[in-house]
Amino acid sequence: MSVLRDIKVQTDFYAGAGFSVESANVAPTVESLARGRLAQVVETAFLVAELRVPAPPLDVRKLDPVLRLHRAFVAAVARLARAYSGHIQHIGDDRVIVAFEPTPGDIKLVANNAATVALHLVYAFNTVLRPTFKHLGSFDIAVGVERGEVLAIKGSVRGDPHSTTVVWFGHAPRVATRLAEEGGSPYNVYVSESIYVCLNKELRYTNYTGFDGRSQDLSMWESTSLVYQQTRRPAMKTRYQVKLR
Repeated sequence: MSVLRDIKVQTDFYAGAGFSVESANVAPTVESLARGRLAQVVETAFLVAELRVPAPPLDVRKLDPVLRLHRAFVAAVARLARAYSGHIQHIGDDRVIVAFEPTPGDIKLVANNAATVALHLVYAFNTVLRPTFKHLGSFDIAVGVERGEVLAIKGSVRGDPHSTTVVWFGHAPRVATRLAEEGGSPYNVYVSESIYVCLNKELRYTNYTGFDGRSQDLSMWESTSLVYQQTRRPAMKTRYQVKLR
């Protein structure tokens, strides 16, 4: 069968019937999406963490120091994600995407889990990764967090076992990516307004004691905005981090 004929047959197959869409109370997986043309809708939060390193050497055989940093960065994201019900969805050479386990009826918990991971990650970066890899010179991280309703399907190509993954449709992962693109020291974490309004007090304020001995709460966040799909959207940014034990 010719290549063009193959494409025509597959196109007719996928165009012939729609997807069955159902709501999900847990994060979709390849296994949960394995039943035919199934799509699952879930409301959750996404975190996108970017690793920014100096221009790598042209000779890829000399990338070993960057590869070590990359593995340490991914390991840090993965460990924090697991601690707060997050699942890594994508690992790229400069980016990790995390989806969080939904909590039906309590989107605030999901939003707080995602924001906590973001603020902990900055602390881990500044206290562990940056000192360990200081010989690499200047490098940085940026984190974006957004929540919303998304739809997931199994992405796969027939006959190619390496292609199977979960594919997400919706604004949340895209907005989280745009927020991460805006970030960078000293404002390493950007969150959407919809994440910020869900945050608990301990993730919004830091306690400050003035010269007069009086204690007061100071906001950890500053207002900002970003352009997404030609529309300016409100967002929040912070230079703070949350200590890890």
